[in-house]
Amino acid sequence: MKYKILFIIALAAFSFSSCNKSVEPEEIPELIVKQEAEVVLSSTNAETSIEIVTNQNNCIAIAQHDWLVVTVVDKVLNLKAYNNPEPKDRTTVVRVMAGGLIRSFSVRQSQASATLDLGFYPQRLDQWGGHVSIDIVSNLSDWEARSDAGWIKLTPNHKDAVLDIEVSENTDRADREAVVEVSVGEITKTFKVSQDGIVYFICPFVKFGMDPQDLMEFEKNRKSKLVESPRYTFLDGVYRFRTISPIFPEILYNWIGRSSEIREAVLPIVLPEGRQLDDALKAELLDFLQRQNGGEPLVNLGNVYFVDKLWTDIEFIRTKEGKDALKFTFVPEQKKLSEHLVVKHLPFSSDFEIDKTTREDVGVWMDSYGGVLDDMRSFGSVMHYVSTKKFKKKDNSELIINAHHRFIFSGITKKLNYSEHYDALFLSYGYLPEGAKSLEFFLTMEFRKLLADNGYIFVSKSSSISKTTFTYHNPTQKIKLTINPYTGNRYESGNNMAAMMKFDRIK
Repeated sequence: MKYKILFIIALAAFSFSSCNKSVEPEEIPELIVKQEAEVVLSSTNAETSIEIVTNQNNCIAIAQHDWLVVTVVDKVLNLKAYNNPEPKDRTTVVRVMAGGLIRSFSVRQSQASATLDLGFYPQRLDQWGGHVSIDIVSNLSDWEARSDAGWIKLTPNHKDAVLDIEVSENTDRADREAVVEVSVGEITKTFKVSQDGIVYFICPFVKFGMDPQDLMEFEKNRKSKLVESPRYTFLDGVYRFRTISPIFPEILYNWIGRSSEIREAVLPIVLPEGRQLDDALKAELLDFLQRQNGGEPLVNLGNVYFVDKLWTDIEFIRTKEGKDALKFTFVPEQKKLSEHLVVKHLPFSSDFEIDKTTREDVGVWMDSYGGVLDDMRSFGSVMHYVSTKKFKKKDNSELIINAHHRFIFSGITKKLNYSEHYDALFLSYGYLPEGAKSLEFFLTMEFRKLLADNGYIFVSKSSSISKTTFTYHNPTQKIKLTINPYTGNRYESGNNMAAMMKFDRIK
């Protein structure tokens, strides 16, 4: 029994000694992520890398949200964030795990940078004001709008990304302007809202031979009301409108029934009580007309002013009712009137010189243009030429017009004294359009330009029961030009009127 107990004790000691020699101490896991308390990324193109210190071979990382992509390569933690489209910062948590250890830290990405663009906005509103809307294009929805003008009301509609603008009626003559600011984040953009003052002066619808439908549309758009129109379109009559202008409360367009055209408009002037059509008001009116002329000075024809941008003669007149008024006479365009009108050349611009040109000079010139000396009408110091020109009418029949040229020479010097060109002035002018009874039709846009280009200046317009005469001077060449109607030689049924131009010396 004693030996058995000693054997057991010896065996236990041997076993303890053997186990103690085979067990080695375990390595303690280590994991260190070298970053600040919080990683901050920009809103776009955000990437960064963080070093990891660990004694473990396997190391993984995960992010709480999928807008952040995390990877571990060679003990380097890579962070890559998608662009942040939101108007505020966003945050997530990253966990790094190795050997049973976990390290966590937060990542914050900055809010999106603001963008701002304005859609189309009104350049100008009329005196009545109204509602307009502007599209606001921004990646953020918390934009704001403001203006210090009391006549503008702004209503932001963030849901539809629209800025609603309400403009009240302008009751003053002066135009007004306001600045509207739209801002988001650190971006601010501005635009102007301009509004016309009340319509004080107006111009008629200016278009020679206008279509009445165009006239109706024009006046309707500026809130005029039709109160009278011709009973029968084949008779002369008036289109009368009541307007919104306090100075020109009505406007009359004179309808020429036989030609189915509107050629002039009359605007009676109604002044506030106690005010007269004095020089100050006339100057204000002329300033308004000059602005309609693009700022270019008006051509002063005495009591008549020519607005070349509108191709209109404007005259201060007295109506049959004794009212002051402005009369607008629309100037025709030659190309729309008659194929018989050929405005290309004026005598004496380069061909003849009064007191210098001889009979021989005239003869050579007329011969080159087909002029034939009329012996029956030529005598002494008078030479009369006739040149023939043929035209094709609309029905393809042939129309022959004789152009008459009479040259008067000094009996002593035999030099040119003056000349008269009438009927169809060869290379210069001809018959007025069929049905025309007014010499104003002679002074087309093209013909006026031809006169100006050749140095002729308007001097006067005189009217009598029988005729109207226009007088021009060329101060450089000292030539006086008078233009009269000529009805002594008609063609066809005699319904057309010709014009005569007389070139004389300025005495």
